[in-house]
Amino acid sequence: MLGRCSASTACAASPTVANPSVSMPCSRSSARSPERSIQSELITNTVAICAPRLSRRVYHPGRRTGPCPAQAHCWTVVSGAGLLQCDGLLDMSQPVTQFARARVCCFGGSVGVLVVALLLLVSCNRPPEVVVASVERRDLSASVSSNGRVEPIDPAVLRALFPTFVERVVAVEGQKVRAGELLLELDATEARAELARAQQELIAAEELLRSARAGGPPEQLARLESELRKAEAETTRLRQQQEALERLLARQAATEDEVARARLALEQAEADLHRLRQERDALAHQARVDRERAEQMIARAQSEIRSWQQKLRSARLTAPISGTVYSLPVKAGDYVRTGDLLAEVADLSRIRVRAFVDEPELGPLAVGQRVEITWEALPGRRWFGQTTQIPKQVVPRGTRSVGEVLCSIENPAGELLPNTNVYVRIVVEERSQVLVVPRPAVQEEGDQRFVFVVRDGRLERRMVRLGLASTQFYEIREGLQEGELVALPGAEPLAAGMRVTPRRQS
Repeated sequence: MLGRCSASTACAASPTVANPSVSMPCSRSSARSPERSIQSELITNTVAICAPRLSRRVYHPGRRTGPCPAQAHCWTVVSGAGLLQCDGLLDMSQPVTQFARARVCCFGGSVGVLVVALLLLVSCNRPPEVVVASVERRDLSASVSSNGRVEPIDPAVLRALFPTFVERVVAVEGQKVRAGELLLELDATEARAELARAQQELIAAEELLRSARAGGPPEQLARLESELRKAEAETTRLRQQQEALERLLARQAATEDEVARARLALEQAEADLHRLRQERDALAHQARVDRERAEQMIARAQSEIRSWQQKLRSARLTAPISGTVYSLPVKAGDYVRTGDLLAEVADLSRIRVRAFVDEPELGPLAVGQRVEITWEALPGRRWFGQTTQIPKQVVPRGTRSVGEVLCSIENPAGELLPNTNVYVRIVVEERSQVLVVPRPAVQEEGDQRFVFVVRDGRLERRMVRLGLASTQFYEIREGLQEGELVALPGAEPLAAGMRVTPRRQS
């Protein structure tokens, strides 16, 4: 059993820690026991600090003035590193074996600290990390993206055909209806009155047409014909009488006065006949005018009747087609004018999107290209279709110059609503299983494109020829092989010949 150091004769810790190869005496006695010699040989570069539980004291195996505690903390001093490490408790009752174990324990701790220090030193000289990506094959597509507006295809737009009030509304917006289903009703009182007036005008026009086709009013026509017949007969009689008196006057059987009176009567009869004939011609002319006017009146009356009949039918507003009521801006009691919108119905299982594509991106567009639609109101949902019409002109839209591309889109659930704003992606070209690299890996220098290839821990600058481009990748036509690693730019500037530590892109 080793002796125990007294508190009054304990040596200071600082000299012992500073130079572990120097033994500081703990008392005036310099006698050494065989056990102490063995301990000194076993512990050479290690200082064991004998520390009771309440106060730490320095213990050196080469000097002893009193017994040490049965258990002490073992502290290891690493030479040249200025480190003090606690390695646990020593059982001082087993001097040789326990100190041998302490030496092994302390030696292992010293080696661990040295390894950590060596790793830190190596890490300081390690090449910088760069993120790399593999040259790989994948399907690639180039696209044009823009915004657009949803429109129904062949919508049924229902408007007020006459000014009136909305009597009642049956349908609601978003309701799916069948053709002929009632949507709303309008007040038709005034329309019915107007229809009756137009029907009366038609009856009067038809009567006027019959009179005109007969040559005039029947009573007037009959009187005139009677007077004409009488005037013609009277004229004939007076002309014969005049001729007879002229023959008698030649034989001196009649006087000049008789002949003169007969001539005057004949002239008067001829004048009456001429007047009656003029009246007949005027009546015939008026009949022709009345016939034309009557025909026009009939046509106008018939048109008004058809119009008011249509208006009366429109007062009971029904769905002209099967579809969805996507607009219903009126309610019961509203006053509507001619032309005001009442309802809009369309089949929304297929809709049209009008895409507003900027002028520089119009070149690769063609009819039949695949289209993908997204809408912020339903994130994660996508709708698909194709282009149906390419713009023939560019029009201003705000500060942009755009072409309006029409796209037909499948909308089986009717989720895309008319007049909503959507995002449009038109796939202009697609290629299968081509070599690609991430877009950030490709750098520019004038008209040339290059990448940095990682080979044997160094960067190699490599010129490449690009093909198709998507939002994330470039197609590589020449310059790279599948499986090669290309560096992506980061905080550390890249340069040819630079040593790097590659790290795969996550």
